[in-house]
Amino acid sequence: MTNPRLDVLTIGNAIVDVIADTTDAFLEAEGLTKSSMRLTDADEAERLYARMVPAREVSGGCAGNTAAGIAAFGGRAEPPRRPQLEDLVERLRTSGKLALTLAGAVVVCEQAAPTLRIYREPGRRGLAKRLLRPGEGIFWDRRFYASLSSFYGEAVEVRPLGLPTYRRLLKEVPALGELRLPRQAAATLPSFWSRDELIAVPQLGDLSPDLRGPKINNECAILADFAPQHIRAMLGSREAPAITLL
Repeated sequence: MTNPRLDVLTIGNAIVDVIADTTDAFLEAEGLTKSSMRLTDADEAERLYARMVPAREVSGGCAGNTAAGIAAFGGRAEPPRRPQLEDLVERLRTSGKLALTLAGAVVVCEQAAPTLRIYREPGRRGLAKRLLRPGEGIFWDRRFYASLSSFYGEAVEVRPLGLPTYRRLLKEVPALGELRLPRQAAATLPSFWSRDELIAVPQLGDLSPDLRGPKINNECAILADFAPQHIRAMLGSREAPAITLL
């Protein structure tokens, strides 16, 4: 390959890691050795599942972990090529359509402003649920960097807000309607949950302070910021036009 278009290509099996906290006594009782690996049959796996504490499942394997690690440090999939972008602009200009899709994003042109809104295309590449522990920070959906204060007393779950929850919030907080935020875009915002109770949607906190979530020493315990390296990758260092990224 003389001119490769990709810097990293990972090929591997679809492996899922099952991670659970346990005690030395449990390992001894089950005849398991720390820092070791061995194959099990289905019967033993079912028995261990039944006896161990609730676990969390994450994608694994060398290929998956390598790709996830690169993404966590700012790596990204191949961006749309220039001809695709030029075609998108031409279609927006001539087709009369106000919304088109490209590479998993919805591009909405508001000609009256003029404003260009870009948000995640619903239904493309399922939105993950991630456990966020005190003191941790993670990249969520390759758009947001979410972090939880080390002084917060428990882990929280990061998941997409979803249409049903956003509709409920619109009823409870009418001021959210002032955002003129497409509901499909709102549904993909990161939200934070504790035992199935919504505790924060930081991106909506300006219009509803309660949605900023719990505070510790007058500081928000939960933060979710649009990942700055992705903004630079999309807009570059030059002054950008009126664009809303969601």
